[in-house]
Amino acid sequence: MATRERAEAGTARPPARAVGAGPLRIRRAALLCAALLALGALAFASRAEAFVYWANIGGDTIGRANLDGTGVSQSFITGADVPTGVAVDSAHVYWTNSGSDLGFGTDTIGRANLDGTGVNQSFIAGANVPEGVAVDASHVYWGDDNRIGRANLDGTGVNQSFITGASSPCGVAVDASHVYWAELNLDTIGRANLDGTGADPSFIRADLPCGVAVDASHLYWANFDPGGTGAKFGPIGRANLNGTGVDQRFIAGAASRPCGVAVDASHVYWADLNFDRIGRANLNGTGVDRSLISGANFPCHVAVDGLPFSFGKVKKNKRKGTAKLTVVVPGPGELELSKTKKVNGAEARAEATGEVKLPIGPRGKAKEKLNEEGQAKVSAEVTFTPDGGEPNTQTEPLKLIKRG
Repeated sequence: MATRERAEAGTARPPARAVGAGPLRIRRAALLCAALLALGALAFASRAEAFVYWANIGGDTIGRANLDGTGVSQSFITGADVPTGVAVDSAHVYWTNSGSDLGFGTDTIGRANLDGTGVNQSFIAGANVPEGVAVDASHVYWGDDNRIGRANLDGTGVNQSFITGASSPCGVAVDASHVYWAELNLDTIGRANLDGTGADPSFIRADLPCGVAVDASHLYWANFDPGGTGAKFGPIGRANLNGTGVDQRFIAGAASRPCGVAVDASHVYWADLNFDRIGRANLNGTGVDRSLISGANFPCHVAVDGLPFSFGKVKKNKRKGTAKLTVVVPGPGELELSKTKKVNGAEARAEATGEVKLPIGPRGKAKEKLNEEGQAKVSAEVTFTPDGGEPNTQTEPLKLIKRG
């Protein structure tokens, strides 16, 4: 694919703006002119290691690397057909095959095991130029010409028109309440309820967006166009989940042509179509590294395992000497606080992505020290077992305080 596309299109990159044309549609026009090539998306790992993934449009592969950018494999999964989207859950990697838009291949959703084996290029068939894919605990979603498709996690129950009225959706994301998509033609981010109702194609304004991601607090998108400001690089936008607090340049100068965005508990990632690389920044937008990973082949869309879960705020009850520990989980599953010599055990159920509170109660010597000295240091050993996945354990040090 790399040789074929380089020969047909040369090495020229996309123009600054192409209103009314989706990424693959830009590519088709470019191929006909023989002058350029254009482009055609909270999840988590059930194992200890985690990775970042990207779709190599120019190489028909899915790339993968460690979260710190080491261990790069540009051909982690091969045999794709113009892959223009990638997603990952606790068991599988998913991608979109959009080859028919260029006159060859078929439009499907592919799937493989997390280790790259068991590749099925036609896991879900019958799409129409799919661009961007997302997954939650129950379903797979994809952007499809002028609609959003959905299927069960096992590939059955395919509904190619789950959400209608989109306009060249370029990237899809999903959380516990909503489905989001990048409206390339409308310069907006669309949103609908998780059951497909209440579709709002103009939920948030953007600037030729191609790629969208969501975490427990914010929505992120890749502004493929720098916004007519004369800027050399396009930004990553961010807003609150309710659509307020819009910042079109949350990460300014992220990429020459940012195409796709992903987020985990620590970082935001994006693909740079023009410069064949993957960039990264801290979750607060600082520490921008445009070249975390180099050597990609026209990458568009990115996904990340991320941390299985993370810890949030601790609310202390100083009268009782107890606390509530916030655990941020990437999906449904079971949480267990281990019973130790200093801490009582506890269990909780997470029904979806978001925050869960675990009670921290002292016991043994920690309780004695609290009563005597008014404070005690303990460790909360928390295990999260995602539905259908393997358990992962993390430990958080805490300081309990008791007054009066």
